[in-house]
Amino acid sequence: GLREGARRAGVSHNAPLRHFRSLAELRTELATRGFTEFTEATAAAAAPTSRRDPILRRAVRIGTAYVDFAVAHSGLFALMWRVELLEPTGEFLVEATRAYDVLLEFVGEAQAAGYQPTVARDDLALIIWSAVHGLSQLWPSGVMHHPSDSLPAIVEQLMTVILGVPSRHTQRSRA
Repeated sequence: GLREGARRAGVSHNAPLRHFRSLAELRTELATRGFTEFTEATAAAAAPTSRRDPILRRAVRIGTAYVDFAVAHSGLFALMWRVELLEPTGEFLVEATRAYDVLLEFVGEAQAAGYQPTVARDDLALIIWSAVHGLSQLWPSGVMHHPSDSLPAIVEQLMTVILGVPSRHTQRSRA
């Protein structure tokens, strides 16, 4: 609650109310900042490192950045998805949408390169987001018992299953 947050910050229990009308407003501000940082992390991972940066390698970087953020900021990450505790309007929605737009842009590039070109872009983005979000919940929990301790290796397998191999027709038409 607000009192506990104030206690941890070393201020009076009324201090947060000078800046926020409610606990939901304070949480929303934190979640908004979380989405800003999350978007920056995934956008950096999505950016090609060269003109020939393979789509699958970029997909692995995006997925790994997603899970790394979730693990490094577990409390904040959990709050970002608890819309029932927030006031999801204004800047919060803008930042949450920016995060999704990073993925949509990448999926468009992947499809242009021949990966899953027959799947609707929004559907493919939702599939990827859902799979990586699930991994972000399972990875730190200890529920996953996998022979590989390498998150990038797991993400690579996940993305390979989802994206498959590029369509030959699209590859030829781009050559």
